[in-house]
Amino acid sequence: MECGVPIVPVTIVGTHYAMPKNRFAIKPGPVTVIFHPAIEPAAFGSREELTENVRSAIERGLPKGYGETILNH
Repeated sequence: MECGVPIVPVTIVGTHYAMPKNRFAIKPGPVTVIFHPAIEPAAFGSREELTENVRSAIERGLPKGYGETILNH
């Protein structure tokens, strides 16, 4: 927020299957990277509001049910 530069949220889907937790081997598989529209920090009154907006943008790029399972661990 202090720098005032736009933040570009990025959603990465598929890495959980390509490299599950507690595994060192990487399996081939599709991975999708989604770049969301830039968010201007000046549009938010607090760091918490900005953080929630960025997190929400990232979660919108996840398949249904995926965010609850992966992001909360």
